[in-house]
Amino acid sequence: MLADTRKRFRPTAFHYQRWGCELTLTFLMAKLIDWEEHWSQLEATNNVFALVVMA
Repeated sequence: MLADTRKRFRPTAFHYQRWGCELTLTFLMAKLIDWEEHWSQLEATNNVFALVVMA
């Protein structure tokens, strides 16, 4: 879950390398700004996650 305001920043992986070891994580991504246009739906739902998104 990303809370930044950059619309084009949409990472789906993290890679770290040190001392010959590597770690790569791939993940699904969601951005809070994608929900701005659905504000009335968030207010109308009983889903607790909607409160987190609106906060």
